[in-house]
Amino acid sequence: MIRAILKTQRENSFDELLKIIREEKLLRNNVRMSAEVLNKNLISTSVRRQRQKQVCHFCRKPNHVMKDCFIWKRIEAQKKLKFHRSSRKKKDLDTLALYSEVEETSTKHEWTLDSGLRIR
Repeated sequence: MIRAILKTQRENSFDELLKIIREEKLLRNNVRMSAEVLNKNLISTSVRRQRQKQVCHFCRKPNHVMKDCFIWKRIEAQKKLKFHRSSRKKKDLDTLALYSEVEETSTKHEWTLDSGLRIR
């Protein structure tokens, strides 16, 4: 802790350094946080270290999180497409079933379905 403060505070006097160290010690004892996060000059270092330690919970690769994972985004986009396609097919089938019921009740004719298949 002290070495990190000395490295970042080289231009300060000895009294200023002692004051900073005492504040850090007091804050560390009260809040139980690491000294890096408490020192304003070391926040960028701690953020850099946090980014390096990030591991995606989906693909388990480092340096990104799940919300930024390109594999997860691609799979979610495919799921949305499948959902929209299946819901569209279901709506079409419901309309077809409704249409055939209406036709069946309104006419007394017999229908023949021809698939157009030719057998040789």
